[in-house]
Order: sequence, then C-alpha cells, then structure tokens
Amino acid sequence: MSTENESKDSVAQPEGSPDQVEKYFPEINSTVTDVGFFARQINSAQIGVDDDGFLHHYWRKADAIVVYDESGVVRVEYLDGTLIEKWIKFVGQERGWESPGQCANALIKADKWRKE
Repeated sequence: MSTENESKDSVAQPEGSPDQVEKYFPEINSTVTDVGFFARQINSAQIGVDDDGFLHHYWRKADAIVVYDESGVVRVEYLDGTLIEKWIKFVGQERGWESPGQCANALIKADKWRKE
C-alpha cells in the first residue's frame, strides 16, 4: 500500500544495518562480482546478427551456438568447452557482423569466467 508521498517507481529497501543492506544489494562495481553474477545467470543470449542476416544465439545447457533465420534453425555448433569468443572471431572472418546482441560482451566475459 502506498501513500501520496511515495513514488510508484520507488523500490522497497531492506531495513537494518549497512551489512544487511549489503547482503541484498551487493557491490556490483567489481569485475569478479559482475562476471560471476552473469556467469551464473545467463542461460541463453543473443550473440548477434551476421552480415548475411543470420541470428547467432548461445544456449548454455548445451554449450552450443544456434544459428537461425526466418525459416528456422540453420546450424547448431556445439562448443564442447571452446570459448564463445573463438566462434565470434570465426564468424567475423567468414561473414562479418552486422550487429552485436545486447548481452554479447557480458556473455563473452561470463563464458571465459566459466571455462577458464
């Protein structure tokens, strides 16, 4: 229930000491926290669209890249522990990239964190 003075966009803050607040809102400025968080959270994400118009999508459970267009799946490339970055470089050399996915950079970092 809100009062007239509360904003609809306000977020409820946990009560208590600064330690309790830190528990709910951990520091996210460190590379370790960011990459570790993304490595655990990203199950799939768009890598990008290549110059031929194919969408490249990463599926973590299969450790695979799925390439598709309007007609459906064109190719599935199982990485088997190979870094996503290697696939991105390969596509860049073979076809080129039209645009990266929104989470592409975070995905690359998370993949390195998990596999190295």
